[in-house]
Amino acid sequence: MKFFRCYATPRSGHMSIMCWLSHQHSAVTQTMPIKFGCKRKGLGAKRAILPTFLNAPNYQVVVFPNVSKRDKPNITQYLDVDRLILGYENGATPRTIPYNFDIPYINILILRDIFNTAASIKKFRIWQKRYPQPHEYPKHIMENWLLSAKAVQNKEGYFINYNLYNHNKDYRQQLARDLGLFFTDIGIDEVLSPGSSFTAMNKPDRANLNRRYKMVDIGPLEELYPEHVELSNQIFGEME
Repeated sequence: MKFFRCYATPRSGHMSIMCWLSHQHSAVTQTMPIKFGCKRKGLGAKRAILPTFLNAPNYQVVVFPNVSKRDKPNITQYLDVDRLILGYENGATPRTIPYNFDIPYINILILRDIFNTAASIKKFRIWQKRYPQPHEYPKHIMENWLLSAKAVQNKEGYFINYNLYNHNKDYRQQLARDLGLFFTDIGIDEVLSPGSSFTAMNKPDRANLNRRYKMVDIGPLEELYPEHVELSNQIFGEME
């Protein structure tokens, strides 16, 4: 069994990457939709941690797509599947998860540059009413991006650069080799439903995913978030 623990912050493209990781297997010959498993008992109620499944002949994947650092999902019943993925969000890094597993696993850090992260927040617009100022960003996302970037710098896990993953097939092939996966590139244009960026698209406009910051007014990030920009430039290179 391959066991991946994926750490990311919202708007990082990690839902797409987890879907792609699920499909890179010789038993998979076509994209199989997998849906975000969550329940709410009422408006604002805590989301229940439910896994989502992908089943193919002789192959099964179980994904927990959105786990916080406070959550401890029960994975014991899924230890005999072919692939198990825990997707951590919101301030979770390998160093912040205190409990261990008695089976081998790979820590994966997923991140995109701060400029396109900011543009993705603006495009998504779910915080528009809560953050009426034109260049105000959710504090928890900006703080968590910084934590994730520092985890990448500290080499706390295997780093997947979403900027490269998004458009570079050779890079995705290298990811598959490094992670011991059978490369098919199936699922590259899919995301765990209802993934916000790809929802309602027949096919994602992949060419523009790394250029969102040119299409959306993200404000003077260099002035507002100098540490973020400095780290982003170190990890991803300066944006054009």
